[in-house]
Amino acid sequence: MTDSNIIVGNSPTDLDMTRSQLYALDVVRRLRCQDKAIQKEYGDSLFFVEKDDQRLYPCPTGPKGSLTYPCVSGNCAMGESLCNAQSTNPYDADGAPVSPKPKKPYLEWHPDTKHPAGGRCVWGNSPMMQWCKYPAYRRTNSVRGVTDVPPFEYKPELGTCWITKPYCQWMEVDYKKQEDGVPTCYLKGAQKFFEKYVLGRTLLREIRKGGEDLKQLGDEFNKNHPSKHVIKMIDPKMMKSHKKIGPDFGGPGVHLYTIIWKDDAVKHDPNAYGGTVGVLSSEIKKKYPDLITRKDGLDWIDIDVVDAKKDKYVKRIYLVSTSGSWMLKNITSILEQAQKYGKDT
Repeated sequence: MTDSNIIVGNSPTDLDMTRSQLYALDVVRRLRCQDKAIQKEYGDSLFFVEKDDQRLYPCPTGPKGSLTYPCVSGNCAMGESLCNAQSTNPYDADGAPVSPKPKKPYLEWHPDTKHPAGGRCVWGNSPMMQWCKYPAYRRTNSVRGVTDVPPFEYKPELGTCWITKPYCQWMEVDYKKQEDGVPTCYLKGAQKFFEKYVLGRTLLREIRKGGEDLKQLGDEFNKNHPSKHVIKMIDPKMMKSHKKIGPDFGGPGVHLYTIIWKDDAVKHDPNAYGGTVGVLSSEIKKKYPDLITRKDGLDWIDIDVVDAKKDKYVKRIYLVSTSGSWMLKNITSILEQAQKYGKDT
């Protein structure tokens, strides 16, 4: 062969070769979607999704302008039944990885009404699925509150984890579905109030474990602290005994106590009889001296709602000063259990 036999003007360029390969790939994709064996086994499970607006080549011209195969760019997509048939779960019923490792991938079918196939077959996030459904595998060792909790619900059609009612109950909070249908755990108003301002998270969640109705507790609490201003005797000299049940309840060094009054304490303060829950003037003096006043040679706390708005700890002191007896009746035993529970764990 000599150079005169080569017609340079008709030789394909690199661009021509690239375009022809892209055209060939689209032809193969379309032919795959016409696989009779697959269609027979799985029904209408292959869909050619046209994306001609993304075509990167001009349509080639055949004899007299005709083409053996259509010039359309796109992809061959699997339908739901074929997607599920090609998927393998890499974990057993207890969440442990299966052995040997599956050769087929873990696939998920994500419904999509806008897609010609009615959805999309995607690579699933199997580690997320394991973490969601099998809490024991969330850590390499056992961790309270992480590996011993009820499982979440894995939604394969979304590839996400959803909180469950048993998990919220385990956390001693309420469960609800939001406007978009996604569930969540939340605190009701009464529980949020008590956790934040009165006795903290540990106590109130112990109350819920005991089956107490927080709304009822909240209603009773409101009835028992109507006063916006209170003057109350808190002098240890008039106390028969006191026992610490809430460390640093009113801030560092200001603790919460169960208190038993001396018999003659009622002569000074008509509310100082029997038992109550409260604070000691000896501790209040050091941190909040402005809240202490002297009367009959004894220490009294003089506090109102204006003082309570200035500081979260003062707010706690205000609330217990107005409703100490109510708190003793409804909460003290549970608080002591919560304190013990905290030490044990």
